Amino acid sequence: MNRDRGKGFSLVEMALVLTVFSLMLGGMLAPLAKQYQFRREREAQRQLGEIVEALYGYALLHGRLPAAVDGDGLPWAALGAPRTDPWGRPWRYRVAAGSAPCSPSAPIEVKDSDGTTVRVTAVVVSEGKRIFSTEAENRDGDAVFVREEPAEDRFDDLLAWVHPTVLANRAALAGLCAASGEADSDDDEDD
Repeated sequence: MNRDRGKGFSLVEMALVLTVFSLMLGGMLAPLAKQYQFRREREAQRQLGEIVEALYGYALLHGRLPAAVDGDGLPWAALGAPRTDPWGRPWRYRVAAGSAPCSPSAPIEVKDSDGTTVRVTAVVVSEGKRIFSTEAENRDGDAVFVREEPAEDRFDDLLAWVHPTVLANRAALAGLCAASGEADSDDDEDD
């Protein structure tokens, strides 16, 4: 009883090859997923920078920062910005009321993980891939935000802001703000 096995593979051999292939593929997917996440974070940082520059430009053109849309939405159309961040979530935006470029207020606080607090005029937030309980401060509707380095298992919000000193400086350089005292001394010389 000699059976001819032929030239094919047995089911056990095929299962073994598929198992090894699956393990190799699984080992390669984790680093690829991290690279993909890193690329999205870089893209979000780039977009945040462009959004903040657009906010400065809007303030200089219109004499104020734009109001939030629907509570805390970024007025993306007015700024020429993308509607969503790289994860498909809408940008969140908070702006201080009555912030004129020449005398911007700074009632919004951004607290860093090391305890440093920066008072700003406006803040833009990308909620990242997931929403963690450690990021609740950035979603509670008040004027306090937290910023930390992204950590895979506890924090991935990315923030950028309009600083009042930079806004006032850009307005002054654009000639929108009268320098105190200079106009008076010129008028005195003409008399």
